[in-house]
Amino acid sequence: GYLNSIKRTKNYINNKIELAKTQKQMAYLLEDKKSHKLIGFIVAKNFEWDTKECELAYWIDEDQQGKGITSNAIKVLSKLILSVWGIHKIYLRIDKINQASRALAKKNNFIFDHMGIKEYDRGDGEKIDVEYWVLKK
Repeated sequence: GYLNSIKRTKNYINNKIELAKTQKQMAYLLEDKKSHKLIGFIVAKNFEWDTKECELAYWIDEDQQGKGITSNAIKVLSKLILSVWGIHKIYLRIDKINQASRALAKKNNFIFDHMGIKEYDRGDGEKIDVEYWVLKK
C-alpha cells in the first residue's frame, strides 16, 4: 500500500493535520477498545462551506466488518457534522458494486441521489461509476 514506510506515513499524518487546521478535512481513527490497535478510519472531506456540504469516506479492517463499527462511526460523525459544524448536506460516493457500503448508507438514513459516471479512480487509473447517497439536515 501507499503507507509502506515511516517517512510516507509521517507525511500522510502531517498532511491530515494541516487539512484539519484549515477546515478542509477532519479525519478520525477507529481503534479496537481492548487492544487499542487501529482498525479503521473515517474522514469528513471535500467541504464546501458556501453550500454547506461535505463528503464522508471510510475504511475498516476486513476482520472488523459486520460488527456495526463503521455504521456507528458514520452515525456519530454525521450527527456532529449536521448539528455542530453547520453543514446541511453530507454525501457518500459508493462504488456501484459495493453492496456493504450501500447497506451502510441506507442504515444511516442516506438516500440515493444520482450516479456519477466514470468519475472515481480506485488507484489503478481506471475511472469507475459511483453512486451518490445524501443525508440532509
